[in-house]
Parts: sequence; C-alpha cells; structure tokens
Amino acid sequence: MLGSASNQNGEPFNFKEFCAEVLKKRVTKTGTTIVGIKSEQGVILCADTRATSGPFVADKSCFKLHRISDDIYCAGAGTAADTYRVTEYASSMVRIFETKYAKKAPVKYVVSVISKYLFQYGGFISAALIIAGRHRSTYHLYSVSPDGTVNPGFYLSMGSGGLAAVSVLEARYRSGMDMEEIKALGADAVKAGIMNDLYSGSNVDCVVIDGAGTNVVRNFLRVANTMEGKRIVYALDSVKIKKEEVFELVEEIVE
Repeated sequence: MLGSASNQNGEPFNFKEFCAEVLKKRVTKTGTTIVGIKSEQGVILCADTRATSGPFVADKSCFKLHRISDDIYCAGAGTAADTYRVTEYASSMVRIFETKYAKKAPVKYVVSVISKYLFQYGGFISAALIIAGRHRSTYHLYSVSPDGTVNPGFYLSMGSGGLAAVSVLEARYRSGMDMEEIKALGADAVKAGIMNDLYSGSNVDCVVIDGAGTNVVRNFLRVANTMEGKRIVYALDSVKIKKEEVFELVEEIVE
C-alpha cells in the first residue's frame, strides 16, 4: 500500500504551500524590459541589463539576449536561471536537428520546442521569451509566455517594464521602417521601461539580424550613468553649529 506524502508535522503535502515557501527565498530575477521589432529588412531584439534579487540590484550588466543559433536569438525575462536553462535546452535541440537533417533549423521549430517544454510545467518555469530569427530570406518574431502561449507580431514587448515599452512601440511603429529606425525605436522602448520600472535599469543591449548577418551590440544605449548630472555642492555655512564639545582621549597603558 502506498503512503501519502506528508511534512514533519504529519500534515498532508500541499504543493501550493510548497511553492509559497520557495518563492519567499531570494531568487535572482531579470525583472526586465525586453523588446522585439520586425521589418522587411531584418529583425532586432533589445533588452535592459539589470538583474535583481528581492529589492537589491544583483547585476548591473546582465546579458539577456541568448544565442540559440547563428540566425536565431532570444530575449528572456523572468528568473535568470530559468531563462538561461530554457534557451540552452533550445540551443541543444537545434544542434540535434541540424546534425540529423543537415540543414538549418527554422525559427518555428525553435518556438515549438520552447512552447512544448514550458507547457509541460504549467507556467511554473519563470521564463517569458521573445524569439527572433531568420530562415532563408524570411524574418520571424514570436513571444512565448511561461505557460507556453505563442504570439507572433511585428513588434512585441515583455517583462515588468513591457507596458511602458509597448506604449512607445504603438505610438511610433509603422510599416516600411529601415533598420536604423527600428534600432532607435527598440532602444527608446526599452528606455521607457527603464525609466518607469524599478526592476529594469542600467543600459540597453541590442542584437540585429538582417541580410548582413547577426550583430550583437552591448551597451547600445546608456541610460543610467551615475556620473551624469550635476553634483550638489553645499555651502560651508549651510549647517550651523550650535554646540561644540571637545573630549580629551586618554590612553591607558596596562603593564
């Protein structure tokens, strides 16, 4: 006869309580504002560089643009370890596909692999991804939610600063934009997320996939530079001393 799982107090195991206890522990999260934009000339991904652990900034230069193959990249939001492992899994599946069939894996294959993997866990893997890539002469852009939901689009944003970013995208995106325009738009969208979300910050990284190949640009736009701005210099008489007392320090020597 099989026994039921229980805790130290003999109470039945409750998965919801277990998850609540796990979430209390500080996990490094990317917080994040990630953006993807597609045009006829290519596709780009942009992301901020702040990683947080609870209320603290754990990393000011976190790279959130993951390589899956030469022509396919992924921007990740959520728990840093989850996004890294999911993209590593997708990259390994792409290598198996290319070895088996002797051709490049299409972007839709990568999206399918990641979507099925996340769906198995019902959203408990904290990885929200934007996948961008090129297959033959066609450019693709998809978002994959932690529960495995897939959405294609010409422009997408995810993460805690995604709402601020999508407001910029909806206001300024238009068809027929060239690569320089969509790079500037993507950087400005992430900047909007950085300025309006405490969990997004530092700089903007960018990866460009077009006919010339793939180009990864770190610190494409510097948003939060602590050295910028005027320093506040207080006058010497700005603080008035009302009382002064001098103590004589006596050193006792014990023989």
